[in-house]
Amino acid sequence: MSTRRQGQTRVNSVPVTATINRELLESLDALVDQRRFSSRSDAINRSIDLFLWLLEHKPELIHERIHGIKPVSRAAQLPQQPNPPPHDTSQYYPH
Repeated sequence: MSTRRQGQTRVNSVPVTATINRELLESLDALVDQRRFSSRSDAINRSIDLFLWLLEHKPELIHERIHGIKPVSRAAQLPQQPNPPPHDTSQYYPH
């Protein structure tokens, strides 16, 4: 068996076709030219991986970016207890 055949079975990738905005493509190519990513495919794979991680761990960031608003958190939905006035312990104004 040739090493090429072994390399092909080792890689778990699938060729796909996608259409993206020209500005995104230019930004992606600039990152590849700067050697921040080894190829377009590498940049897209890492971007999708990051997106999925954010979707699982920090979905509020995605909501904010896509919709321009922050989703209402569970803590914000709970009624707020009023804070008691601060206790004055000054020596000039004893209670």
